Amino acid sequence: MDKTQKVKEMQKPKITATYQVEMSCDSCAERAIKKHTYLLGDDPRREKRSNAFGKDSCVWCSDREAASCGKLECVAHLNQHMKKLGYSQNTTFDRIKPYEHMFWGTETVETALFEAMEELESILCDPEGKACFRGSGGDLEIANGAFKELKNLRDRMHE
Repeated sequence: MDKTQKVKEMQKPKITATYQVEMSCDSCAERAIKKHTYLLGDDPRREKRSNAFGKDSCVWCSDREAASCGKLECVAHLNQHMKKLGYSQNTTFDRIKPYEHMFWGTETVETALFEAMEELESILCDPEGKACFRGSGGDLEIANGAFKELKNLRDRMHE
């Protein structure tokens, strides 16, 4: 990326809207009812890269997190995947009143909005940014996907 492109990127308007999103199972995408925390290595208290290094109690420590629907096959899949990545299972939190806040995250609209706009611009505009439609039948699929994403963002912002 040359200096001119960097300046253009910096001059793009920053349109952001942050909203809450409910966590879903990292294995099957159903509603999450359990949150699992993982720590690096087999002995995280001795692993310098782990947040549990040197601590007596590591219940609240986490190097990586995952959410699950609670089904045994999903939990087993997540645990196996994390083990392959070098993490050991630490704590599992159920979705109950004191921990409800742990099952919500935030998402920013800006990234998805600009990605959708750039996809549309790539098929609806010429290289100078002047409106014109060019391309093939595959472009219709890209345009439909981008429009769908914009509609989803709009709907989430108005909930």
